[in-house]
Amino acid sequence: MLNHRRVTAGLEAFDPHRVFDPRGVDDERIACTIDQRAVLPLIVAAFQAHRTQWEPYWSALDERTWRSVAGASHLVQAWPPRDPDVEPLTDPFEGL
Repeated sequence: MLNHRRVTAGLEAFDPHRVFDPRGVDDERIACTIDQRAVLPLIVAAFQAHRTQWEPYWSALDERTWRSVAGASHLVQAWPPRDPDVEPLTDPFEGL
């Protein structure tokens, strides 16, 4: 979805073979999804505070797109293997 948006906007698609380019994972591997919409203004301000981060693609985003790309973090459980029958968490510290 993100690559489709980038190409539609005239930007180069991310390449999962390049070291720092984002890459997707299968939904089944997501163990925790954190809703970040309440702190989205802080996330945008953090990007703006760092000259190396506040450049196109990020500086050109409107509020709706920011909500889409930074409104949640999705975490993969590295070990032990995630039980597919367990619902993903909403807080990485849940149950500790």
